[in-house]
Amino acid sequence: MAIFTEATGGVAGDFRAALVNSLLVAACSVAVSLVTGVLGAYAFARLRFRGRGFVLFLFMLTYMMPPLALVVPLYLAGAALDLLDTRTALTVVYCSLTTPFVLWLLSGYFRALPAELEEAARIDGCTRVGALVRIVLPVARPGLISAGLLAFLMAWDEFFYALVFTSSPASKTVPVALAEFTGRYSLDFGQMAAGGLLAAVPPVLIALFFQKHITRGLAAGAVK
Repeated sequence: MAIFTEATGGVAGDFRAALVNSLLVAACSVAVSLVTGVLGAYAFARLRFRGRGFVLFLFMLTYMMPPLALVVPLYLAGAALDLLDTRTALTVVYCSLTTPFVLWLLSGYFRALPAELEEAARIDGCTRVGALVRIVLPVARPGLISAGLLAFLMAWDEFFYALVFTSSPASKTVPVALAEFTGRYSLDFGQMAAGGLLAAVPPVLIALFFQKHITRGLAAGAVK
């Protein structure tokens, strides 16, 4: 009950603010990574240009790099732009993680879709962008939902960057707030268990709501 009743400023009270922060940061990261990833993945799947595979590998290389290798330059960039301890900084950092993942996942999904559907739409007068919006995206909805949910989980569960880039309740996220239930000489198991249960609710609800699309997106990768 302390999580719901304690005033802001205590560990339990700050956890409520952390839930809001995590939802905003994760939602913004998913939105940016999906828009960027869809456009980039479609280009990699349909356009033919020199070095396409190498460029896609470079994107994946940034995703595979360990956080310790990137935290110092990212921290210095955030300090120079006066973005430390803000949700904006976390959103930008998380986008650098989720966008390459979404780009890689959707590029393979788009390649599995038959190009004849887009060619028929372009014969009827659609531009390439129009074919993407009207034909490809509706067909690829399961893949988009799967990629969006996985990107949301990546941003929701991330701890290391959130710990480094945040220091106040105005920007702390759920993983950091959960860790603060552990004191120097004590551990509040009850509040930590309650906080962990609340932290699991949004991903579980999203997974249950989009369960059919997620299964199709991860298993099929093709049109009917």
